[in-house]
Amino acid sequence: MGIFLKRGKYFIDFYVDGKRVRECVGRVSRRDAENALKSRRGDVVQGRYHLKREISSPPFQAFAAEFLDYSRAHKSSRSAAADSTRLLHLVPFFGRYRLDQVRPFHVEKYIHQRRQSVTYRHGPVANATINRELAVLKHMFNKAVEWGKAEANPVHGVKFLKEPRPPERVLSDEEEERLLQSSAPHLRLAILLATNAGLRLHEALSLHSRYVDLVNDVLTVERKGGRWLQVEINARLKAALQEHHRYHGDGYLFFNPMTGKPIFAVKTAFRAAVRRSGIAHCRYHDLRHTFGTRLDACGVGIATIKELMGHSSVEMTMRYSHPGAKERRRAVALLCDGHHMDTTGGEVLSFTPAKVLQT
Repeated sequence: MGIFLKRGKYFIDFYVDGKRVRECVGRVSRRDAENALKSRRGDVVQGRYHLKREISSPPFQAFAAEFLDYSRAHKSSRSAAADSTRLLHLVPFFGRYRLDQVRPFHVEKYIHQRRQSVTYRHGPVANATINRELAVLKHMFNKAVEWGKAEANPVHGVKFLKEPRPPERVLSDEEEERLLQSSAPHLRLAILLATNAGLRLHEALSLHSRYVDLVNDVLTVERKGGRWLQVEINARLKAALQEHHRYHGDGYLFFNPMTGKPIFAVKTAFRAAVRRSGIAHCRYHDLRHTFGTRLDACGVGIATIKELMGHSSVEMTMRYSHPGAKERRRAVALLCDGHHMDTTGGEVLSFTPAKVLQT
């Protein structure tokens, strides 16, 4: 072990587990270099100095294919298909790098590039879309670190974009009826599955007749995270399911009549139905929101709503627990009646708003 000077900088030279190690101490005095060497000697003797493990880092594109194989083996077909779609944007940008060459700077640059690009409809790429791509990139690097093919995850520390939450709305009975009348038969069933059972769109579209029990009036639905839950069927939904079974028999509830395979999107049909119905802005998820809000308005307990909607926490369900316009008007009208609670003494006080204003 020793010390040597090179181009004005001191280096220390020592061995760890039979392997030679050289470290640059910098533009310091020789005494400082000697002290650094003594410190390293102590670390080696006490086992505090560990060599960085050598990692064979593959090209990004090659590992993306490996990650996609993992995704198809461990995720649902829908999630794996989503990963594949998002990698179509990630691979062209990161494909020229090895995993160990990707830095947070490159991730930030990718975000900037995606924000400047446009969709096939010639509109800007949504922040939510970019965030889902970053989530796949983050998961991919987590696996690379776990499998010993990367030292660190460059997505850690990179801030995801803010996603403005669109206003949620509740359909009135009259609006729902107009929407149903403006929809094709298969879309009507999808709408009823949302407003009467609270199903998400992908849950409805992936339903198979084997999971529809019209004897016990129960749907068996695969929720997020691979959880299977049972959702009760009410009379209105049961009538629609019976009619569907009478015409189409067993199999997927939503399928392509030409191929017999399930369909995974009704976006175009739904947008056309909303346009024909003349109701204001409405997304399919608003139908699920309508389901939860109607349950709350009927006095259903928050715990029951949580189970029916398949939420993982009560906090998420609380979004559906809010008073309607009539309840809010009734609440503020109590002030005009001249009654309110004195928060200090707990007594009910009376006053006349008109007299108070005159003073």
